[in-house]
Amino acid sequence: MSDKSISIFDMVKFFVRSLQSQHFVTVRGALSYTALYNVLNFPVGVVPVTEVTAEDEDQLKHYRGNFGDVWDRTFVKAIRGGVGLPIAVQCVALPWQEEMCLRLMREVEELCAKNKRSNTHH
Repeated sequence: MSDKSISIFDMVKFFVRSLQSQHFVTVRGALSYTALYNVLNFPVGVVPVTEVTAEDEDQLKHYRGNFGDVWDRTFVKAIRGGVGLPIAVQCVALPWQEEMCLRLMREVEELCAKNKRSNTHH
């Protein structure tokens, strides 16, 4: 497969919700794969798309994760209490394609702004 056959949109990999700092060390293993892009020289950017709401926090009370194991419980503890904190999308492009990553980031930002405007007009 050549580099040209890979869509930039296939490279959006991770939605990021802010973590409480005291829990970062505990859950860093689950997040470490996102750092791999930097090690491999992939251009990466993060775009805030929304904020944690009180409704999100309420839904978190019922979240059990995929396995209901210690990692799922730790993840819930790490993100609890985040009302008002940003939720972001990590955008990744192929090596030496920084302009593609920036373009994707701009597109995500514009789409989110458009959705936000349309939701406030209804």
